[in-house]
Amino acid sequence: MAEEVLGFQRYVRHEWIRDRTRNLVEKKHTAGLNHDIDQYKELNRRCKKLARQDKQNWAESKAIQGEAYLATGQIKDAFAHFRNLRAACPRKVSPILDDHDNLISDKAAKAHRWKNHIEQLLNHPSLPCPDLPSTVQED
Repeated sequence: MAEEVLGFQRYVRHEWIRDRTRNLVEKKHTAGLNHDIDQYKELNRRCKKLARQDKQNWAESKAIQGEAYLATGQIKDAFAHFRNLRAACPRKVSPILDDHDNLISDKAAKAHRWKNHIEQLLNHPSLPCPDLPSTVQED
């Protein structure tokens, strides 16, 4: 019944991952199932390195294609490529605490809280500096 209602879990295939990296991930998965820890660690290290390289190469090619479209005056296509680049970057959204220790995740409320926090810091009276010993002797 769950299969009919929910369906199967679909995995996202990132377009920037090459087949070579996918094959290495499969080998890593097999090594993990066989409990070969040393091989798993080595393959995991190589997978991460290749995935970073794949994503960097993909991003550079998208940027070059976007610049080429801009040079030819095809603005719509250029910004489509730039949107793909922006969407591929992870967005980190972290909530902050307000004055009453409640979490704020709304963008406008967070901006207001930061504004208040900075104003409190700037309007805070400066603390007196401790007396520093004099290193210069007066003659």
